[in-house]
Amino acid sequence: MREKKDARQIDLMNTPIANELIDMAQYDLRVRDMLLKANLLSPGYNPDMERVHESNAARLEVIIDAMGYPTRSNVGPQASDAA
Repeated sequence: MREKKDARQIDLMNTPIANELIDMAQYDLRVRDMLLKANLLSPGYNPDMERVHESNAARLEVIIDAMGYPTRSNVGPQASDAA
């Protein structure tokens, strides 16, 4: 029978990944807001926004390869939603 993990152990084990996912999402929003204010989001896909998305997608792929999809139960709801 598998031993049930204490919720504090889960939080501590995945906190760096959770923080990274949240930071990535916040950076995406900051770049989007900056481009929106500068009227640079249309037409087409802005190269700066594309770089952020490609970088985030590449890092998320590494995270998924290492630990599986970052679910609410292993990184918390905010980080999972950010992923």
